[in-house]
This record gives sequence, C-alpha cells and structure tokens, in this order.
Amino acid sequence: MRRIWLALCCALTAGLLVGCTSSFLPKAKDISKVELMRTIAIDGAPDEKVKVTVSSGVKQGSSGGKPLILSDEAQTVSSACQLIQKSGNGYVTYGHVTECVVGKEAAKAGVDQLLDYMQRDFEMRMDTLIFLANQDKAGDLITKAATKDIAATDRLQEIGREMPLKSGAWRCTVREFLVDQYNNGLAMMPTLELEKVNGEYTIGVKGMAIFHETKLVEQLDEEASRGACVLINEGGAPNQDVKLKDGGVAGLKITSSSCRWKAQWENDNLVGMTAEVKVRANLAELNGTVEFRKKSVLHEIEQKLAAAITKEAISALKEEKNHGDFLHLERELEMQYPGRLKEIEAHWEEWLKTIHFRVKTEATVERSYDVSRGVEQSGKEG
Repeated sequence: MRRIWLALCCALTAGLLVGCTSSFLPKAKDISKVELMRTIAIDGAPDEKVKVTVSSGVKQGSSGGKPLILSDEAQTVSSACQLIQKSGNGYVTYGHVTECVVGKEAAKAGVDQLLDYMQRDFEMRMDTLIFLANQDKAGDLITKAATKDIAATDRLQEIGREMPLKSGAWRCTVREFLVDQYNNGLAMMPTLELEKVNGEYTIGVKGMAIFHETKLVEQLDEEASRGACVLINEGGAPNQDVKLKDGGVAGLKITSSSCRWKAQWENDNLVGMTAEVKVRANLAELNGTVEFRKKSVLHEIEQKLAAAITKEAISALKEEKNHGDFLHLERELEMQYPGRLKEIEAHWEEWLKTIHFRVKTEATVERSYDVSRGVEQSGKEG
C-alpha cells in the first residue's frame, strides 16, 4: 500500500512539472523581432512628466541601417519605458542597456527618480555608465550622433575607454554614483557635449559635473577636472605640453601619477591637509633648438610639469571649498585615522570651511632615446 501511495505522489509531482500552464513560463519571442536597447536618455517634459529616449546599436546584416531610436513621456521612467515597449516596434528589451545620459534640464531638477528606477528594475544594470549631457535635452544628443554606421552607444563606449587616457574626467557607473551619494550627498559624473566635425555630429567629453542631493549644482572646467583626477588617483596616462623659457615646447607623456594625503593636526583640531603628488613622465617630443641632454633643461621641464599639475590640483581644491566635499576627503581621513573617526564625523563640515590645503608635486621626467647618438655608437662598434 505504501508503495502505491509513493508511486501516486511521484506521478502527481511529475505531472506538475511537465503540465504547467502557458502563463507559468515566459512566452517565446521571435528573435528577429526583439530590439535590444543599448542607450537610454532622460529628459524633463511638460506637466512634470519625464521623457525617455532609447537607442539600439547599428543594425547588422541585410536589414542594416541606422539604430532604432524610440521615445515616450510619462509621469515615471518605468511607465515611459513600458509605453515604448508597446509602441509596435517589435519587442523592446532593456537588458542590454550599458549607458545612460541625463539632460541638463532634468539634472537640475534631480535624478533621484532615475536612480530609483535603475535600482529596482530587474532589467537594468548597476554597472551602467552614467553621463550628463551639456545641453538641455539628452535625447537630442543620442539622436543627432546616430548615423547608418555608428550609434550613440558606440561613441559612448569609446569615451568610456578614452577617459582614463585623457584624464580630464573619469568613468562613473550608477553604482559608484550611488555610493558617493549615500556617503555625503555629493557625487560626480562626466559631462558630454555634442560637437559638429566635418558636417557630422559626434560626442566629446567636457570635464566633470557635481551633484548635491541628486541635483546638478556645478560643472567643473577642464583645469579643475584634471586636478580632481590627480587628487583622487583617477585617470591613466595623459599628455602634458610644457612651454620652456627659450620658447620651445616639451611634449610629455605621463606614465604614472599618485596622490597621498597627509593631515596636519593641532591637538584635536584639523588645521591643514597636504596632497603629496608624484608624477613620472617620458619626454615624447621637443620643439625648438633646446638641448634636452643638458641637466638644466631637464630640470626646467620637471619644474614646469610640477607647476602645471599643482595649478590644476589647486583649482579643484578651490571648488571643493565652494561646493562641498565632492572629492570625499572626509572618507579619506576616516580611513587614515580610524582612531579619530568620531571627531572627524562630528567636526568635518566645520573644518572644511577653515582648513588650509597644500599641494606638493614632485615630477620626474625620463630622458628620451637619442636616435642619432645610437646610430653613432653602432657605427663605431662596426
């Protein structure tokens, strides 16, 4: 009898596994009718609505052509995205979105609605790159940058790879933006600008933008953005041109840059912070009649490079004083001085108003290889 009941239970269980209703599993989709969106743009709209514009990649194969760009408006980002899915342009999916662009108008109003959607929606990724459009409408940026050969997504991915090399801005994901936002209410994202080159639109990077409580408050210029990169150890290997006293110009390729912070205390009060920056560079090019093998010339180049880096860093620290701790130096202090954690948390905002910042930059320039000298040596050896 027990075996009969066991057999019946197994049969019922098997029936439940294979006999599921049509609503139990997701409906099959014709892959040829699925549209994979890659970029999403957020703008403000009348009547306190939000406008969402989405773009696919460039079409491949026999049906190739310009990317598919769709848009709609609603009270929330999620509703606008759902309206786009029901627009009759195939099945639109957002599981492949890798870039998000916010219009300046929407950024000034606040991006909290967007951030909430990115965190909650199961299709969205927290490692999506986020950008600010240096114009009122982000949708215009991804629409005008699209051609039959390239989509906004392609250019934005290139920008993500280029930023560490130019060191005028740094990549920022939704997750990183949220971490900084939760830390002290201040976060940054890179700024994009639509540019027209040879009659065609392209996208360029224009420094970093500061957000306070999810609202855009300031856009840093190129000098302050480069200085911020140095102070928080972002960026890779930028170029730096240095003018010499005889009129020549030295083109330098920075190979490494590091910044270490040191605090100056008087009893339990923080009175100063010093950024100790070390930069190494190669001499990539030298215009003019300068004799670069002379130690005095190399010393001049190193001094000029150190002065240029220091100037950029000071520019960023002035903005830190004006707009709050967007460099998150409080977090840096807490990691360096865990024993003073309570004091730092209690007095940081007061200290930031009176603290004296210093920047000390040490630059080392490596001599480049002298081709003519190398040929002479090989000739003598032969």
